[in-house]
Amino acid sequence: MKKTIIGIVGTIVLVILFFFVFKNKFYGTASDIPERIEQKETMLLFVTGKNCYDCNDLEKFFDKQNIKYVTLNKDKDKSYDSILKKLNITDSEIAIPSLIYIQDGQLVSTLVGVTEAEATLFLDNYGVPRN
Repeated sequence: MKKTIIGIVGTIVLVILFFFVFKNKFYGTASDIPERIEQKETMLLFVTGKNCYDCNDLEKFFDKQNIKYVTLNKDKDKSYDSILKKLNITDSEIAIPSLIYIQDGQLVSTLVGVTEAEATLFLDNYGVPRN
């Protein structure tokens, strides 16, 4: 009986830890973005695409810095075009990787074809928290 209880408690602890680690890495999904804009949230969008090696490097950098972001994959996310339209951005204004900073549901700034050094300046300029 005690082993069963210990096993259950251990499983619950692992699930909770996994949830916090997973939630910290990913700050929502692309399908959440339109609703979050309507709710006037502040968020960092990281626009990626297939075969984007610079995107992989930036993602590792963001994870090391504990930066919360929402990934928007221009090749996979069905909501990509509608999200850009909601933000009054055209696809021709985006190159991967890109950062889009939204504050209180409004587009504040975009950074296109971003490098790690440029991302650092961008994040510092807008006070994007590192947790």
